[in-house]
Amino acid sequence: MNILSNKRVYVVLAVILFVAVITEVGVSLYYRNKTRQTQTVATLLTSAPAVRPTPSQPVATSSAAPTATSAVHTATPSVASSASPAQSTPASTPVTTATPTATASGSVEDEQQQAEKDYQAKNYAAAISEYKLAIAATTDSSALATLWNELGNAYRDNNQSDPAIQAYNQSITVNATFGEPYLNKANLQWRDGQKNEAITTLQQGINQNATDKADLSSTMDAYKALQP
Repeated sequence: MNILSNKRVYVVLAVILFVAVITEVGVSLYYRNKTRQTQTVATLLTSAPAVRPTPSQPVATSSAAPTATSAVHTATPSVASSASPAQSTPASTPVTTATPTATASGSVEDEQQQAEKDYQAKNYAAAISEYKLAIAATTDSSALATLWNELGNAYRDNNQSDPAIQAYNQSITVNATFGEPYLNKANLQWRDGQKNEAITTLQQGINQNATDKADLSSTMDAYKALQP
């Protein structure tokens, strides 16, 4: 009996020990898996790229002011005889040529190109408006002298002599060595019967050693030859 009792005790102890070992192993595996899951989550969180706010794009603005380089429209006097040119002056309403205020968003080059298109199409009123916008949009002296001269041509061909003369004067004021406005102004003065004034204008250009000096001189000689 004692032997059987001892065997039973040993069996019970063995079962208890086995259960304890199994329990300990299970608990150990549970906590090990838990730790691994926690580490995995932490790794994912730290390796995820940070979301950066996208900066707003600045609004592009144009500041460039292109230089006007278009051809200048010049009226060449016709010296065919010694007869005096017509004395009649077309009626015109004086228009101020003070520097206009720009009201369009186009560039100087765009305004000038449009003005030249209107001028070639003999739409002089529209050309005058476009030239004024181009003048108001630039401060470059070379471009301004050209634009004022072309504005004078548009006024001249629109039979507005007074504002044309004023525009030529503005061109000369901006660049006194630019020959075109002297020649255009003198031709207009001669056409309107202001012969002495025309010769004086040409002489002023020659004295300034302006460009196209040869044209200024030859025109002045031709006008003098037509004087009585």
